[in-house]
Amino acid sequence: MPLPTRKRAHVLLVGPGATQEFINATPMDLRDDDTTLEKLLGHSPDLICSIDAAGNFRHVGAASQRMLGYRNSAMVDKPFAHFVHPDDLPGALERCLAAYAQAAPTVFESRCLRKTGEEVVVEWSVSRPPAEALMLCIGRDVSAQRIEQQRANMQNELHRVVAAHGFDLIALLSEDRRYTYVGGTKAHVLGYQSEELVGQSAFDFIHPEDLAAVQASWAELDAQPNVKLADFRFRAAHGEWRWLEACVSNQLLHPALRGNTMSSRDVTKRKYSSFDLAKSEQQFRLLFENNPTLTVFQDIDGLVLNINPAFLAFLKQTKQEVVNRQLHEFLPTEVRALFQEKFREAIGGQKVHFEVSVQGEGGGQRLKVNKMPLVVEGQIIGVHVAAEDITEIATAQDRIQQQAEELTTTLESITDAFLSLDNNLNLNYI
Repeated sequence: MPLPTRKRAHVLLVGPGATQEFINATPMDLRDDDTTLEKLLGHSPDLICSIDAAGNFRHVGAASQRMLGYRNSAMVDKPFAHFVHPDDLPGALERCLAAYAQAAPTVFESRCLRKTGEEVVVEWSVSRPPAEALMLCIGRDVSAQRIEQQRANMQNELHRVVAAHGFDLIALLSEDRRYTYVGGTKAHVLGYQSEELVGQSAFDFIHPEDLAAVQASWAELDAQPNVKLADFRFRAAHGEWRWLEACVSNQLLHPALRGNTMSSRDVTKRKYSSFDLAKSEQQFRLLFENNPTLTVFQDIDGLVLNINPAFLAFLKQTKQEVVNRQLHEFLPTEVRALFQEKFREAIGGQKVHFEVSVQGEGGGQRLKVNKMPLVVEGQIIGVHVAAEDITEIATAQDRIQQQAEELTTTLESITDAFLSLDNNLNLNYI
């Protein structure tokens, strides 16, 4: 797209290193002052060139080699549009035309293409001196500054995510799940320096037994923007496995991120605590299920929450029939009132112990019953009942008592003098 033509129309692209005095100088015909132009073209650290009204280069400064990778002679007579990124070309030409029509300078940025195809961001300052058909442009390579700015914006956004979700590890991953950034308040927990992870695939550090679950969760990003991953083990720098919980957010379209953010928290201690708790629960379950003592848990209303097989066998009921029912409903009639009374004492905070005799199909049984209040965080939430069958012990004790009474009666019925001595010949009965 050629610029509008005027008499002796040229466009001069001057690096920002050129003095402002030159920009404000009295207009001159560059064709009549080739010495000044050549000095500017040869010594400016920035790209200096002129293009004609058709948009082709006529003069190109020596900085072209450093900035774009082309020798200046290779750019002469080439279109300006050839070196501008296609996506930025319409905007760049529009800003140049706007600057041509006004006296005040116009500043804008556009991406240009190096000989290798790499992009370089150039900041242009364009102005037209009064009474001349010349465009004076100052352009500087600001790629490094823009990269740093993008990095700062990315880190600010990532740290915002950390603050918002309370995580202590943050990473940015490319679409193929490779780290492009790693940081956070506790990144040292894993023992890696950030640069050791950048470029690596995150999945290479996940425990093989957990990888399939993580991959399945990650696949959900195709249907929803945020996904909580299943807890997984991550290989730390020293080879140990650390448990992480993580959330992943699809930010591929976010201009400052262009990737997937993964916010993680080290939950190793919590995970092992849960394992210990599960182990303890399993051990308790085994003891509960296999304990010969009749055991039942009641809530504050007396409803059965759980009951072990020994108690079910005593009641001759199934678990489905008993759970969420009042315990006393299944007890022999003669002991229901006693059990209800002792339950009220236990739910009031007392530890209750008593013995009771019950009649069953197999005969009488003697039970030693303990009712203990269940307290959680200072609140009584129910009662634990443990009833031990002491029929044999009670029967033996009754027999011994009976025999002792019979012996006493026999001895007292003897009219002759009678005495007994212990092993030390001490008198112990007369």
